[in-house]
Amino acid sequence: EINILDSEGNLDLDEFYLTLCLAATAYIRSFCMNNLKICIFLSVLLLTACSAPNVPSQASASIDSGNSTSDVADVQSEHSGELSLVTSYLGPDSEASTEDGFYQAIPNPQGGTNIMYTDYATQSTLYLCPDPNCLHNSDSCSSWFDSSSVQLFSVPSQMSLYAIVSSSDKSDLIKLSLDGLQRTTLYTCTGRESFQDAIVADESNIYIALSSVNSNTAIPTKQLIQLNVSTGNCKVLLDYEAQDWLFGAYSDNLLILYFENGSFTYRSYSLSEGTLTDIYSYDYQDGSPNTIARPVDNFLYIFEPQESGSAKVICLNMETKSTADLNLSVPYFGTDATTIGSPFDDYLYVTTHDFNSSSTVSYLINRITGEYSPITLSYMQGAISVGVEVIASTSEYYLVNTGITPVPIMLTSNDGSQYQSEIDMVSYSLIKKDDYLSNTPAYIPITNQFTA
Repeated sequence: EINILDSEGNLDLDEFYLTLCLAATAYIRSFCMNNLKICIFLSVLLLTACSAPNVPSQASASIDSGNSTSDVADVQSEHSGELSLVTSYLGPDSEASTEDGFYQAIPNPQGGTNIMYTDYATQSTLYLCPDPNCLHNSDSCSSWFDSSSVQLFSVPSQMSLYAIVSSSDKSDLIKLSLDGLQRTTLYTCTGRESFQDAIVADESNIYIALSSVNSNTAIPTKQLIQLNVSTGNCKVLLDYEAQDWLFGAYSDNLLILYFENGSFTYRSYSLSEGTLTDIYSYDYQDGSPNTIARPVDNFLYIFEPQESGSAKVICLNMETKSTADLNLSVPYFGTDATTIGSPFDDYLYVTTHDFNSSSTVSYLINRITGEYSPITLSYMQGAISVGVEVIASTSEYYLVNTGITPVPIMLTSNDGSQYQSEIDMVSYSLIKKDDYLSNTPAYIPITNQFTA
């Protein structure tokens, strides 16, 4: 908890802004993970309401639109290496990981945002900056951005870190070296344009959605583009509606979730053929438990509501179109109460909340064996019990959230004097995979060197 008054009892704008930023980020992330339909609607609404006058976008090369006046551009696209989802289903957030470490974008109370790096080998978190004398609050620091909105994702096949850095009038897609010392701006959204959806990548390209608002009709639309990270060249692959969402990839296909007439439909877009193919559809009705389906690699995992409080899980192979019932009944209280987290190793992590009993159940589904395993590891956040989730994975360990820790910071009051305060930050720990899977809380703490 942050005291938003300075030493003289006046409102401290730095602390007030930081409190608002951290609280809003945490709430929006939690809300959107549980309410995909509402999240997409709000994205469209905010884009329509908050857009500035139309200004052309800027990139290192012009966009090749192909024949993109139709919904599907009559173009064929080459891709290099395996396509993979490199963000969560809802898109980038403030975290990214590699085999060796974990990156976080943390608001700096003095202004801007710092990237912190957790080194698994030393079990410590430090600024992504090699200068031990750096104040980490200006452009001279490799960890610092002059923006309060920084989203991260990594592409292991490219050995690169990416940041989407946004301000009131633009958003930059920036490619960074893993040490943060090299930055290259690949694309700049300005005016009525913004980055949306999940992000897919291969060894040479980023596949990302650009959302824009027509200046004449005020109707938001999206374009799915292929952005070559070496040349900066862009190609428009597909035009689609603002409420539809790039959700994943398999083989040479991008997977898009369409919402039409009260139904969700997954469609694959073939990069080699430039065509759309229906994969799976399911209805959505307000107030009903509803089906939910999430892709992992070339499989679609479908949770179909059964009797009250349960669902059966079906696995659809999107390449062969064959289905398999996992013969599994799992706790399930509907789409609005259920979160399916980003997959790790062979597992899906599912959390579902029963509003009638105010109880939450977290569990794993082994995608290979179909085994169901409850996860009981948790920590207290005030009076609320929070499940311990896997944030990132190495060959031997999982990185997990294990609580909230107060971190000391230095702030400047309105009269220019400095004083010490503190902010609450998520604590991360390493845990051996076997210990996590057996619900054994043998955490290995990580030292956090964040100060401001």
